[in-house]
Amino acid sequence: QALLTLDFDLVAIVRLSKVLDEGFPLFQKWIDSLNAGQIIHPFADLYFAPISTQFATHLLFQVSQQRLSGITQASASYDVSYADVAYRLAQKLQLNPDLIQAVSCQAAGITHAPRHTTLRADRLDALGMCPPDPWQVIDNLFPSVSPPRFQG
Repeated sequence: QALLTLDFDLVAIVRLSKVLDEGFPLFQKWIDSLNAGQIIHPFADLYFAPISTQFATHLLFQVSQQRLSGITQASASYDVSYADVAYRLAQKLQLNPDLIQAVSCQAAGITHAPRHTTLRADRLDALGMCPPDPWQVIDNLFPSVSPPRFQG
């Protein structure tokens, strides 16, 4: 709010959704647990629209290079749940999906869990960018991981 009171032509605000980097700790913990034969409990009703650190960095660079003032928002093109991500990682890394037991975030005491987390990212067009596909972001998180294959 304070920034918006300044001369709008001199202020750039960049609002980002969940920014993930390679080896994101929560997902790495899930992979380690699944590799060890342990059950994980991702939230089936908690959603996010991830972007990568590379995407966020490129966006910040473009905003600064083009001296784009105002509010620029960025998120993935649609939402995915944490449970969906757990299943995607298990499939990609050939881990046992039976060890994934999705739970409700509300049962864990999380009261603010919006179903839609994507941001209106109209201004990306002016920068020659478009919202990334969330699965592409997720699939690129662990490109070098090759855990033992599930023998079931």
